[in-house]
Amino acid sequence: MTGESVKALFKTPFSGKMLVTMETDHIVSHQYVDVSNRTASVDLKLNADHVPNAYITATLIKPHEVSNIPLTVAHGFKI
Repeated sequence: MTGESVKALFKTPFSGKMLVTMETDHIVSHQYVDVSNRTASVDLKLNADHVPNAYITATLIKPHEVSNIPLTVAHGFKI
C-alpha cells in the first residue's frame, strides 16, 4: 500500500473550488481542486501516515456570484 497512488473521482452538484483532505485521526494532507463541469479527480500518493486507516474528505465551495441564497452547508457520504 505504501508508495502506491489512488485516483479519487468526484461528481458534484455544482462547479466551484473543492478542499480535499486525506485524514486519519488528524489531517495528513490537503489540496484545493478546481471543479468544472461538476466533476473532478485527484491523484493521491499513499505513505506510512495513511496506514492502517485513512479516508478522504471533500468540501465543495460554490462561487459567490453563482447564487444569491445564503450560505448553505450540506454533507454527502459515499463509500
